[in-house]
Amino acid sequence: MKSIIRLISFLLIAGVPAQAQIQQPYILNGSASQQSCNCYVLTPDQLQSSGSVWNKNKISLLNSFDYTFEINLGCKDQTGADGIGFILQTKGTNLGANGQGIGFKGITPSVGIIIDTWHNADENDPAFDHLSIQINGETNHALPENLAGPVQVAAGHDNIEDCQWHLFRIRWNATTHQLEVWVDHDLRASATIDLVADVFGNDPMVFWGFAGATAGASNLQQFCAALRPEFEFDGGQIFCDGTPVTFRDNSSSFGTIQRWYWDLGDGTKLTSKLPRRILIRRQGSMK
Repeated sequence: MKSIIRLISFLLIAGVPAQAQIQQPYILNGSASQQSCNCYVLTPDQLQSSGSVWNKNKISLLNSFDYTFEINLGCKDQTGADGIGFILQTKGTNLGANGQGIGFKGITPSVGIIIDTWHNADENDPAFDHLSIQINGETNHALPENLAGPVQVAAGHDNIEDCQWHLFRIRWNATTHQLEVWVDHDLRASATIDLVADVFGNDPMVFWGFAGATAGASNLQQFCAALRPEFEFDGGQIFCDGTPVTFRDNSSSFGTIQRWYWDLGDGTKLTSKLPRRILIRRQGSMK
């Protein structure tokens, strides 16, 4: 069965009018560059490079958010560096230290979800590519500013510099004060902290953005606001002629998906997100 999935998603951030998002919504610093409507390079594969991309519109941490991105940390494992971070801050849209600072070090007050691809022993890094939740521009894992991690970025994999795009999801629950980080649908780190009171001095309005850096080693480091159409089948599904097949939507998007369009390749077209049972026929057999 050949399936084509098309989605239309309107990316609205914390009540910002749609017209504001049609225009360029980001401030770029340093080596950062825009590659397409929703995709940005933070660092090219060059030494001593650093860049940041900040959304112009502040959001309120009194409201929950659930953002999904796609990230790519480059293709060089042993010789690649240094990493990227998703950052919240109140003061501005500046760029922190390069190299092992990952564009985050020195930004305070702040919260950073840091993906570090270089082993810095002086910062108590593990040997594998790792993820952590840090505050106030500090990247040393032995200090109190390290709220969660370090852990493998992708579950079961020491290397994230694999040329692949990975889903990177950040969820903030303003009621429970729970901050969660998911990579490729796996929960990788979480922290419970009142960000407004304990980090930002009771100021709930923050800028959000990404930063990245290189130093004596480098990698092409990028991110996109996610719009990834996917579907999945039930476990144990048998694919035979005349057998009903159940599939469901497993798509990821930075914003709220408004409409679905499924073309199953045999003349069947659907516009519902809900799980569907379809009948495998010979002309529409699985391939």
